[in-house]
Amino acid sequence: MSKQLKAAIETNDPEAAKAALKSVKDLSRKLPGAATPVLYACKRGADKVLAVLLDAGAPLKGTDNYAGFHPLVVAIEANQLEPARLMLERKLVSDEVLNHAVQSAAMGGHEQALRFLLETGKPAITAMMLRMATHSKNANILRIFGAAGADFNQSEQLASSGSAGITPLHFVVDELDPEMVKVMLEFGADINAHDALGRTPLMMLGHAMERLREDDEESGGLEMMKTLVKLGAKADLTDIHGNDVIDHYRFQMACRNEKPDAKVIKYLTQVGASGSEATVNLMLALRTNDMTAARQAIAAGADVNRVGPPDWETTPLMMASDAAAAQMLLDAGADPNRSVGQRVPLIEAADRGDLGRVKVLLSAGADLHALQSVPKGSEAIPKNALTAAEQRGHDAVVEYLISLGAAKPNLAWKPFEPGVHSWNDFSELLVCADPARTAQAIAKIIGGTAQVSVYRQSFKPGKRAYVVIRPKGMKWSNVFQIAPIRRRSDSTEVAEQFATDLAVGTKSDVLSIEYSDTSDSATVSRFSPDGAVARDDGMDQELLKELIEGAGKKAPAWAKKRLAESTEDGPISTRRLQQLAETEKFVVAAFGLYAEEGRLLEIDVPGYPQEAFDPVAWVTTA
Repeated sequence: MSKQLKAAIETNDPEAAKAALKSVKDLSRKLPGAATPVLYACKRGADKVLAVLLDAGAPLKGTDNYAGFHPLVVAIEANQLEPARLMLERKLVSDEVLNHAVQSAAMGGHEQALRFLLETGKPAITAMMLRMATHSKNANILRIFGAAGADFNQSEQLASSGSAGITPLHFVVDELDPEMVKVMLEFGADINAHDALGRTPLMMLGHAMERLREDDEESGGLEMMKTLVKLGAKADLTDIHGNDVIDHYRFQMACRNEKPDAKVIKYLTQVGASGSEATVNLMLALRTNDMTAARQAIAAGADVNRVGPPDWETTPLMMASDAAAAQMLLDAGADPNRSVGQRVPLIEAADRGDLGRVKVLLSAGADLHALQSVPKGSEAIPKNALTAAEQRGHDAVVEYLISLGAAKPNLAWKPFEPGVHSWNDFSELLVCADPARTAQAIAKIIGGTAQVSVYRQSFKPGKRAYVVIRPKGMKWSNVFQIAPIRRRSDSTEVAEQFATDLAVGTKSDVLSIEYSDTSDSATVSRFSPDGAVARDDGMDQELLKELIEGAGKKAPAWAKKRLAESTEDGPISTRRLQQLAETEKFVVAAFGLYAEEGRLLEIDVPGYPQEAFDPVAWVTTA
């Protein structure tokens, strides 16, 4: 009866739909040559049939959980307002979906649909919506937002911009549409608004000129600059690092080895910009390691402490290729401690193993204990020069820094929470026993020796070596194989035999856990001391469907049987793993320990002291 239901949708006949539904079992399945009933009704504007479908329990969802595939968005993109009205009146739409629908209407230039959504749904108008509206090339879309009370000075964080504080006007200027700019100003946009880096819309346009040249639109960019200035843009403003619009233009052109247009420079100079040509020349010289040109730029007044605009967000000192170049800049007044974001000159030199530059920087007053900053909320562990050199294996730099009193930083830390801490590919082995008992069992299996309480000690691995470490408060110890280095081609049988022997040796359960971010599935094998093995192969309903559909007539019977037994509401494998970790108290993908072949291994988890773990154990053969 799905053909009859499709016909009922096409004629928006609710009685015919009710009759067809008597023989339709699954309302989430696609109709012949069309989408699911709900999506098809929204696309066709069949609001009366949509009401019947919803009353019958049809799922109100798209092809997946992405908001852009939601039936409301499908209706709006088809300019079918009555189905959209029905969903909004029944309060079946989340804020996320409503916002996505507004953005879709704005991008598509659907004026009627946008007015409807703003009046009926009454969403909070966001900077993202206004930015999406600029893609429509339709100034009326912006007027609709303005009439609805939009704040054109609100800002957002854009990864592509490299900064927070970007307003819609910052974004629209390189669209080269004067009318859209004027509409924003009409509704109160600040033409000289600064983002978090201090950039104005005029500076953003200067930055965009390189791309406009590539698109043969640089002349249009110059005309837009003139329009902005006539409307009140100030060319003499600078960003937080001292770069004005000419600098943004010159630096970005230099990124692509392009020469600035003399007409652009002349105009911007006439209206108040000055630029820093010598500074640009200095950075260009350092990029090519041309020390003669670098000295000439310094003599011409280059700012040796300038931080360039995005794509050049560095200082001359950080661009120095060696100790001699660094010394030249330091002699000219470069600040050895001038950092940019997470970048610190001394830490970068140590990270590269450049002992000469490390010595020059320290002699000039670089802070031996300077700590790298990390973004707020980031899980990254901040480094100092010593930890940077250690992580890269630069032994000579490490020894020199330690001789001067360098030490690992005392960082704030919090205890590990049970669970999966990262969803990148991982493979881990865990034992439900303390590290000492686990290490003794491993030593017996491999014919090696075990040592306990070895945190922050260094060892040279033998032919076989392991570290056993358990975060405080956990019941399971993590076992890391240090030697031989694990490879994807390693025998599965050998690994399973080791897990079996370890379960017997510790008289405890052993877990082998693997996660693939490609398939987004987690497999868990539990080895018990009595020899029993229980497995969760990570096959979820969606994976089973993909397997069966891909195999077609050759689909294995076991997969069909598993799919028939599975439920849509059951937790997926990643959730099952997370629940297991929380219930049995263990952590995975939280840290790792690895050693390069032939090198010492320091048993240390960056950012955590000994107090974060139970006594750590080391096992190795000769």
